[in-house]
Amino acid sequence: RLQGDWSSDVCSSDLSTLASQPADNSLPTVQLLVNEQGLQQLNRDLPYSGFEFVDGKLMFPEGMREVSVRYRGDFLVHWGFEKKSFRIRTKNKELFDGLQTFNLVVPKFPEQVNNYLGYRLAGELGLMAPRCELVNVMLNGRNLGLYEYTEQLDEGTLRRHGQATGEIFAGDLIAKDSYQGVTNNVFELPELWDQLVDSKHRIPGSREPLYRLVRLLNTPPTEASVAELGELLDMQAFGAFGAFEVLTQTHHFDETHNWRLAWNPWTQKFRPIVWDATPWIPEMRDRKSSLNSSHLVISYAV
Repeated sequence: RLQGDWSSDVCSSDLSTLASQPADNSLPTVQLLVNEQGLQQLNRDLPYSGFEFVDGKLMFPEGMREVSVRYRGDFLVHWGFEKKSFRIRTKNKELFDGLQTFNLVVPKFPEQVNNYLGYRLAGELGLMAPRCELVNVMLNGRNLGLYEYTEQLDEGTLRRHGQATGEIFAGDLIAKDSYQGVTNNVFELPELWDQLVDSKHRIPGSREPLYRLVRLLNTPPTEASVAELGELLDMQAFGAFGAFEVLTQTHHFDETHNWRLAWNPWTQKFRPIVWDATPWIPEMRDRKSSLNSSHLVISYAV
């Protein structure tokens, strides 16, 4: 868990701000510095310019350290307003509270705590999920308010969940990641999934399990194909994932985005990773007319 307060003494004496609450009531504060030139570079042609890293500084417990900073997120809520979402990458393999790359995410909805509580529930259900904590963010001494401090998925995520090697596949074909002329259904286009584990740790032929999964999902079900799919999936984990969707009333894992699948080469099975579920939001509930992909995966295997 985050420990301490990384802000310098740049806080208002006004107790109405998150950064100036008494210590026993306050959130950890992440103190980020980006100079004017860097901010102008990020803002010059949004959203495209925001995805290019610029130099910045971050307050570590030991003092300021150099980091790379960019915006993150596809939709307007992340980059279109004064309060923006950030991705931070440390330099020289330094770790900030155990992470080399992490996100400071603007909560999407008025409740503010949806994803944080969703990740807490995922942990209680034994599901893989990124670390997420609520923090206060200061940018150049200015209080930006509440953010979700969220781990960027990588091989460290696998190790934290007891899997030393393997792969994480990311299926996102929406907004800037979508293509014209194809369906943008992630379960029809395995070639367009990203691999999130560093390539130097990648196992040869690591995409083959994903091709096999997609082939089975697009094959008319038979007793043999359903049995093969059941062998390919960690059914206990997918069952917990289905329970998570029911309990949170979310269907933000759909045909086009937000799929994260961890492949374990030792067990030869996929496990789902909860990512950006936006739980308990009426707008994220499934329409009766559409078939949710996670339900397809689970029911097909069972």
